[in-house]
Amino acid sequence: MTSGILKIISVDYKLVPMEEYGGIMYRATILASIDTDKVDEWIAQGVGERESLIEKNRELQKQIDEQEQLIKRLKSEAAQKKSPEAVERLKDEFATADRIFMSNVKLEEGDRLNLVIADWAYEAAVKCWTEAIELNPNNFLAYESRGYYFHLSDVARFAEAIDDYTKAIELRPGTADNYFYRGETYMRIGERELAKRDFERALGLNPRMSAPLGELAYLYATSGQTQQAIEFANRALETNERNWRAYYSRGLAFFSLGDYDAALADAQSALDWGCGDAYQLIGDCYAKMGRHDEAEKFWELAKNPPAFG
Repeated sequence: MTSGILKIISVDYKLVPMEEYGGIMYRATILASIDTDKVDEWIAQGVGERESLIEKNRELQKQIDEQEQLIKRLKSEAAQKKSPEAVERLKDEFATADRIFMSNVKLEEGDRLNLVIADWAYEAAVKCWTEAIELNPNNFLAYESRGYYFHLSDVARFAEAIDDYTKAIELRPGTADNYFYRGETYMRIGERELAKRDFERALGLNPRMSAPLGELAYLYATSGQTQQAIEFANRALETNERNWRAYYSRGLAFFSLGDYDAALADAQSALDWGCGDAYQLIGDCYAKMGRHDEAEKFWELAKNPPAFG
């Protein structure tokens, strides 16, 4: 579900209250479909990115399994005769279990709404994730989902993205994705050193993750460290040959070194995989080669890059 391949269409919850102990038993019937477009996107991702999504799905399933075991234990205890103090404790535990369960329901509802391409759905998704956090402040998956949305939004929400990912890291420090996306957000507000630190931490947790390698290549390429840029771009492309950021960064490095043929080849590869910034670099390469008509064409395209897709 977190990869977007499996779309939840509807979830029907039926509940039976356990009046004596204040708990609730739930049964969920789920209708879902497979999004074949998302399958192609899944295949296009690098090994490290696919591993990260698998881990997130696994973690959500782990939470669900733990919750089922907790409810099973509480039901078993509730069936036994208990002292008034024990009954009160069970009521509290059932109430906590109910909040955790409903937090995960809100999390999944938000993730499902986020697949709908409409402003109303995005805002509704944020509301669901926020409610999930209010129900269970330790629901790190809800912080991750909300933070991911904020980091893709406009600059006004970047601070919220950083806050959410910082909290997610506090709750689950061993997840590379959280460092990577916080690093991306730092990049967008110009905090390059903070971004670099997070990309390096992401790699420390998942050395095969192509995305932070590509971002580090870009940081090196735009700070004059051309050899490091080429090295990190090569590493990124070893695990994901579609990493446009790596092609573009390596192209910038080759351009700085005066190897315009190699720079042009990488810029064209970056463009093939959806990098709008590559138009400018292609134009610059053509200009250095004396092919001014082609340079002008790509510089013009760079002013308003065509949509990809």
